[in-house]
Amino acid sequence: MSRKIGDVLARTFREICEESNAKVKTDFSRISAEEIDLIEKILTKADSERFDLQQELKKYLKLEGEQ
Repeated sequence: MSRKIGDVLARTFREICEESNAKVKTDFSRISAEEIDLIEKILTKADSERFDLQQELKKYLKLEGEQ
């Protein structure tokens, strides 16, 4: 059984964020748990044939309609 890339992307993203948060000294530089959870959910969809990472990130960042 092959591993799904979305799960690996999400887990890697979380690990990087947690490592980054451990190194920063100020709270405003930390990535919030809510942000990590939201982006992690986006990344887990990567295995869907209809998944468009760029479009999903535009929605998350509220950049819809901008080029």
